[in-house]
Amino acid sequence: MQTRQHTSDVKSVKVRFRYLERANALSFQWDRAYQRIRLLKTSPNLGRPGYRSGTRELAPTPLPYVVVYAVKAEAVQILHIYHGAQDWR
Repeated sequence: MQTRQHTSDVKSVKVRFRYLERANALSFQWDRAYQRIRLLKTSPNLGRPGYRSGTRELAPTPLPYVVVYAVKAEAVQILHIYHGAQDWR
């Protein structure tokens, strides 16, 4: 038995596959970034000294974000997460 594929069907499948490929890559990047942020529990001084006094900054690669946080006696407090392109200083 032969099957016929319409060009639009093939294009649709390719578009969906590319979307899923990008979504999976982005999900993987977020997972890596989240794991890096979780390291602050055990290594609170992992990031660089912050622009503002009393803060530290962590760039959870590979994403273009900066996590601004403060190290307290009992916890690490995430103050804000900025996109690297934002003028937040």
